[in-house]
Amino acid sequence: ALETGPDGPDGRVIRDAISSIPGCLSVEWDPGTPGRFRVRADSGIDLRPHLFRLAVRGGWTLQELKNEQLDLEVIFARLTMPFQGASQ
Repeated sequence: ALETGPDGPDGRVIRDAISSIPGCLSVEWDPGTPGRFRVRADSGIDLRPHLFRLAVRGGWTLQELKNEQLDLEVIFARLTMPFQGASQ
């Protein structure tokens, strides 16, 4: 997850810049939460150094940058959740 300060550019500009990083799979941006993005990367790739350099080049105030990993239990729950309702 990446969060920029309120002085950052339009969210579309940031989203497009992040999307251009090699290894980036997706960028989720909620226009209702300015400056907050969830970035997914290829397995085994840590985009944080690239995101930091991108923020420096863009002159963005970086308020938070963290690596979130899902454990197998969470992945299993997400994969089976739609099927649990269908069997009832």
